[in-house]
Amino acid sequence: MTNAHSVTAGVGSGITVFREALGQRQEERLTKARQEATTQGSQGLPLNDQEQPPPYQMQLHAECRQDIALLQERFGETVQTSYSEISDLEKKLASSSEIWEDQINELLRVLGEEISDKENAAKQAHEGKKNLLVEILQNQIAAPYNQVLNKLNVLKNKLGRGSLDTWLDSPVWYFIFLALIGLSEYPLNSIVFADLLLSLYETLLLSGTLVISIPLAAHFAGVSWKRRAENKHNVWIATVCTAAVTALSWYIGVQRVLFIEGRGLEVTAESATASRWILFGLSLLLYGLATLLSYGHHDRSSELQIVTGEHKKAKEKYDEEYPPKQAELNQLVEAHEVHLAGLSAESVARQGEIRERRQKLEEQLTRLRGSYDATLMQLQAVEEFIEGMYLEAVHLYQSENVSARPNHRVPISFNVTPPGFNGYFANLIELDPNPTKAKGPVL
Repeated sequence: MTNAHSVTAGVGSGITVFREALGQRQEERLTKARQEATTQGSQGLPLNDQEQPPPYQMQLHAECRQDIALLQERFGETVQTSYSEISDLEKKLASSSEIWEDQINELLRVLGEEISDKENAAKQAHEGKKNLLVEILQNQIAAPYNQVLNKLNVLKNKLGRGSLDTWLDSPVWYFIFLALIGLSEYPLNSIVFADLLLSLYETLLLSGTLVISIPLAAHFAGVSWKRRAENKHNVWIATVCTAAVTALSWYIGVQRVLFIEGRGLEVTAESATASRWILFGLSLLLYGLATLLSYGHHDRSSELQIVTGEHKKAKEKYDEEYPPKQAELNQLVEAHEVHLAGLSAESVARQGEIRERRQKLEEQLTRLRGSYDATLMQLQAVEEFIEGMYLEAVHLYQSENVSARPNHRVPISFNVTPPGFNGYFANLIELDPNPTKAKGPVL
């Protein structure tokens, strides 16, 4: 429906502009009427005994009639449209209560189908996104982690313990300590090859080989001894590694004595023997520390330690990926619930509007009637204004004409009452229940 207030304001401003233009033309018309009256009066026109209105009066009447016709042309269609809109509303409101009830039920049915379609579309889109996120959470994130976790729990139950039998869990620190022990072996091992008259590069190469070999031997000795119950061959591996390192350490000590004797250094036999035992003891001490580190870093069960490592990596990946996806799923569900709540609120609001449709139409009809009456009264006032301008021009013409006549006599035609206009808008009636005027029939 058209907004009655905006239409009234637009038409009202148009009528004001039209009326101002009429005022400007009236000033020109009065000036010309004065001129015509003086000219015709000095010539004795119209004749004293002439009964018909003079031609100039008829011209003034025709000009004002044209203004009224222009007023109807400008605003008649607007008034007709407004009246048609009011008539349509009156017809709707005149329907029986049964018809109104049927119309309301039909509107409610259509609304229900519309809201249902929107809800189904929203649910379908939501389920598609939700299923995708759930598939990622369950099959791509949770399932691999749960598989490793179940594997770890089964193994713990099988072994009868819930944690690793280690006191150095970090592999980083384990390898750092082994590297430091290996580097500590270098100055001791280089003594072995000092008496072989090798080049510096060859000495570094051979010494470096022992730097790597002894920590590796300690590593295998420690892990093999720790897991001796898991595999009987591990005892032999630990024994062979320890025997080999012990023999090598003894050889280093012997070489130290030969190095001293070969250089002809003045040392006692006791000092040379002490030097041999010192080198032998230091080598075994470093080997023992490395073996102890290996023993503390490894668990009695190789399978448990491997699965525990797998579980740690899987847990880190799970903690990194699962919470963001779960939060995304929660936000999706929350947004879907908010959307459904919005649709429900929209349905309730529109149901209320439908049930109050008759009351709102009655209120709208009252506003349209008021707007129509306000516009009609303005247009009727303009028609009266045009008729007043006509009478003003006629009276001025007659007065100036008599003054300009040689005998100053009033022609008989001037005593005849000027004809009216019977304007278009003057014949319309107001639609207010208590109209201020009672005229002819409406449109």
